[in-house]
Amino acid sequence: MQIGKPDGSERSVGENQEMPLRGAAARRRGGEGVMYQLLVVDDEEYAREGIMKTIDWDSVGITNVYGAECAEDAKEIVLNHMPEVIICDIEMAEESGIDFLRWLHYGAFSFRLIFLTAHANFTYAQDAVRLGAFEYFLKPVEHEVLKEGVRRALEDYERQMALHDRLSEYEAILRDWEMSGGRMGSRTEEGM
Repeated sequence: MQIGKPDGSERSVGENQEMPLRGAAARRRGGEGVMYQLLVVDDEEYAREGIMKTIDWDSVGITNVYGAECAEDAKEIVLNHMPEVIICDIEMAEESGIDFLRWLHYGAFSFRLIFLTAHANFTYAQDAVRLGAFEYFLKPVEHEVLKEGVRRALEDYERQMALHDRLSEYEAILRDWEMSGGRMGSRTEEGM
């Protein structure tokens, strides 16, 4: 597994020495060896590092884990590595997790975000739901519960990507049909 830093440098953890691929679609289309990436955003170093290092992310298909202590660093990682799942604190020093989610939402990135926060604030939860957060956990959370949330987020992500792929196929068929003047393959107007 690769542990990444905002400056793009990485250090290896475990046996996997592969460099991360760029772009979620490239990883997803890799077939059997699908690689997923996770970003952990928390201004508390011990919480961020604990999530990154003590959970067996390989067991749910996460091969690259990145950490950011603020939303600005997280944005850089998103732009460079496009992680499929993001675990984010809500209250951070410079920019809140809600503001970071708003940036992701309006940037039309493909991801699943899980909030992990010590704040049981109803307004935060409302904003998180409105902006499309996948899950909202309160600290402290058991590692197995968090890992299961990430596994479900990846399943949801894959379902969405499969729908997107099917839609792209149908759009290509429609374009071919329109370019052929409304005729497709061996079908003719007499046979209809």
